Amino acid sequence: LLFADGRSPLSYPTQGVQVQPKKSTIIPGLKLRIPDEKVATYTVEFIARLGVLTTLADVPGVAVEGAESTYLSLTADELTHLNRQLQFIVYTNTYFDPDTVDYVEYRYGGFVGVIPIQIHYKPMLQAFNYVDDDIASKVTVATKTFLRYDKLRHMIDSVRQFYPTITIIIADDSEHPEKVEGQNIEHYTMPFNKGWFAGRNLAVSQVTTPYFLWVDDDFIFTAETRVDLLLKVIENTNLDIVGGGVYEELGIRNSWTQKIRIEDGDELGDCMFQTKGYYHKVEGFPECVVADVVINFFLGDTAKVRSVGFDPQFARIGHEEFFLDGLGKLRVASCSHVSVSHTSKIPLPWKKSKFDLQYRSFRDKPESFKYKQLFYKFNLKCIHLN
Repeated sequence: LLFADGRSPLSYPTQGVQVQPKKSTIIPGLKLRIPDEKVATYTVEFIARLGVLTTLADVPGVAVEGAESTYLSLTADELTHLNRQLQFIVYTNTYFDPDTVDYVEYRYGGFVGVIPIQIHYKPMLQAFNYVDDDIASKVTVATKTFLRYDKLRHMIDSVRQFYPTITIIIADDSEHPEKVEGQNIEHYTMPFNKGWFAGRNLAVSQVTTPYFLWVDDDFIFTAETRVDLLLKVIENTNLDIVGGGVYEELGIRNSWTQKIRIEDGDELGDCMFQTKGYYHKVEGFPECVVADVVINFFLGDTAKVRSVGFDPQFARIGHEEFFLDGLGKLRVASCSHVSVSHTSKIPLPWKKSKFDLQYRSFRDKPESFKYKQLFYKFNLKCIHLN
């Protein structure tokens, strides 16, 4: 926490000063304001810790001590001369750290101000080649499969009905992988039973478009699966993930959104509150709402999602864990005007193949396993669900 003394005659920046590692910057906004007091001399001091201070130019009538060191002192008989000199104070970072802050002290008499100087590299632009009106050059469909090749092929056929040229990336950790071939299909095999989130990492790592559409291998595209509408939202907002809805059996639409709140705890850990709902509508897109967690059908910014990644500890059960890792890093929303259908989950015994039974034996893990990992990973002592 930084506190500014309301009585202080020191003017200085309290945020926004940035410099790249081992580089220099002028500290803007420095001034000494003493309207009604006349003293023999005026002296201000600067103390840095991760860099050195100097002057870019020397003003007549100002004595400078400690240039090119962590301590800099300016003394002048005239306040106007001193304030002129303060316009030429330069900070140079000398201790290399790619992402840190130097808190430079600025002193006059008994008053002390602290100037935070953010030291970090300029973010590198991650550009992708695409054609403005070509969805296939902007979006890749990504999925993870395990044993369910009949459902996977059904999903692929439905994608091709509406997006014949879009690339489909499949991560597959089945024990005996079957060939999944076709135009613009990339099928990547993994060690057996490697897991759900490990497969997500593999699939997303191979995306070469600005965005990807995450789908389960048992989803079915319909006329309502309007990737162009999700694309319009994400390209015209600061959102990183835009979800849609999933139609289940009997036409029930599932598009839940959740909010997450972390409350400080004690030495035993913090408490997480996960509740249904959203924060507000997305400006300009009334069909969309901002939340922390959305359903497992979403358009994601490739670079942003890669920066968070998927924790491979969550092998067979996991979804919101990705959003917990992205909490405070990813801007998330859900839109009601785009949807996909879900292959029926109604348990009809005569429709179950040996692969379905084998899949369920791996997939049906107790929820307690997932929460045990959450408690440990995020240092939680309690989780409240609504």
